[in-house]
Parts: sequence; C-alpha cells; structure tokens
Amino acid sequence: MTLANIAAKIRELPGEAGGTVTWKVGPWNLTFQVEKHDQWSCLLHEIHGQHESSATFPWRKWADALPGKVRSLGDPLKVLEVDAQQNATMLRSAHPHRQDDITTYFELLARQDGSFSLRRYQGAFDPKRERQPVPFAITYESLTRCVQEMVGG
Repeated sequence: MTLANIAAKIRELPGEAGGTVTWKVGPWNLTFQVEKHDQWSCLLHEIHGQHESSATFPWRKWADALPGKVRSLGDPLKVLEVDAQQNATMLRSAHPHRQDDITTYFELLARQDGSFSLRRYQGAFDPKRERQPVPFAITYESLTRCVQEMVGG
C-alpha cells in the first residue's frame, strides 16, 4: 500500500466518526488514532510508529535527524531532551503557539525499542494545571508528507 492511500483508509471509518487505522510503510508499522475525518482532512489524537527491527534500529540517529526533516506540521521540531536512562529522545515544537495563557505544541517521543509517538499538547503557564493532550487537524496531503518526512515511503 502506498502513502497516498492513507486518506482512503481513514475515510473508510464509519460516517465521520473516528477510530484506529493501521498502516505499514516499509519497515514501519503505523497507527493513527483518528477522532474525526472528512473528505480533505482528519483530527488525530496520535500517530504511533514501531520499527520492525527494534533490536537493531538506530533510534538515536533517526530521532536526531527529525528536526531537519519534519516540516509539514507547520512548526519545526527540535530536540528538547535526551534521556540516557530511559533510552528516549523527546522532540517538541521549536516555536510553540501561545494564545493568552495557553500554549500548544507538538511532541514526538522516540524510544530505543524503535517506537515513536507524535501528539499535540496544550498547557497553561500555571504549574498547578497539567498539560493535556489535544487532537490536531491535518489535511491528508500534509499527513502524507509528515509520514514521508518521519519514516520515508
């Protein structure tokens, strides 16, 4: 299956309701958590990926290269933290969107086991309030480019 078919697969979900769509791109198994969809775009909760060669996958090199590759989210990513104990790299939006006291940003967590998750979060400048995951709207064209930028295909 080609990347161009991701939109068709998401559109197969009943009505405009959400659901889970799985997709294989080369050595990557991808899962899209869809909240809603229409003819041109979808509202996603998460994109999760798992590389089939998790034991030998060069996850750190892959994660370090993402800031220069992923451009279709509307906000470039930057490496925020490398956690040697957890064997994970966290990337976030280089320029989070701020409106009033709310900030929204993308976060991609890449793990040594060859997996990653991409989500969008919002949080306030109040340390008593926790950040919350929020769905993000993306056109099928941008989604296809985003997947290509992250995992090839």
